[in-house]
Amino acid sequence: MPGDTSLSGKSVLVAGAGLAGLVAARDLADMYFFETLVRLHRAGEGAPYTGLKPAGRDLGPAIPGADRALETGDVEPLVKLLVGAAEKGVRQHFAEARGLDVKSVAIFSIAPLFMGGIGNPVSVWIANRLAPHVGNMARTRRIMAYIGFAGASMFLLLSTRMNDPLMATLAIGLASFSNDLVMPGAWSACMNVGGKHAGSLSGMMNMTGNIAGAIAPQVIGFILYFTNRNWNLTFYLSAAIYLMGIVCWMFLDPITPLKDDTPPGLQHAR
Repeated sequence: MPGDTSLSGKSVLVAGAGLAGLVAARDLADMYFFETLVRLHRAGEGAPYTGLKPAGRDLGPAIPGADRALETGDVEPLVKLLVGAAEKGVRQHFAEARGLDVKSVAIFSIAPLFMGGIGNPVSVWIANRLAPHVGNMARTRRIMAYIGFAGASMFLLLSTRMNDPLMATLAIGLASFSNDLVMPGAWSACMNVGGKHAGSLSGMMNMTGNIAGAIAPQVIGFILYFTNRNWNLTFYLSAAIYLMGIVCWMFLDPITPLKDDTPPGLQHAR
């Protein structure tokens, strides 16, 4: 009724109470939503649920870094932060799983590269003494390639059968050593076969190797994902690729220069 203030006052009170109830219900629903979200997240990490944390606490460097990346449009600092944290975590978990300290992990990490460096001069020393007995340098380079790739394949397979970290690292180091027995002959073949184009041929060989090196981590990631982290399978695949190298060297002429099809007039012009 017009002029009935008591009715309008009651309506306001009822509406206010209903609104307050809606706000409280919304807050309760939000709390249950975030609580469920955190529970699922913690369960996925294998960690217990410890309740919702208050706002304003230290979130670590990653979340603020992500916010800065969105604000500035520069993602590189965030990428470096995450890659560094991932590398540190992998090394730490590897050390813990193997029962190694930081010093041991550092020594084991440099062993394959160090032993590979030794393989190069050893290959030259052996090849120089082998060549007079086999008759020519082409056959010498093939033999060194057969020995190197076969050894690399064998030692990689052997490393998968060893539980002791020192012996496994030694086997991988010997695989690197064996692989580098091939390198002097391969680079020398580039010079002999390439002739005046030796730089281009060497660059092509190096580029192809780097492309394979860039693809390999992606392939290994897929292998680990689809095989429940079966690292041994990645070593088996690498060993098979080394054996394929032996087959390639069987058909490779590492001595005869490439034929230069450039017309004589253009040769002088260059």
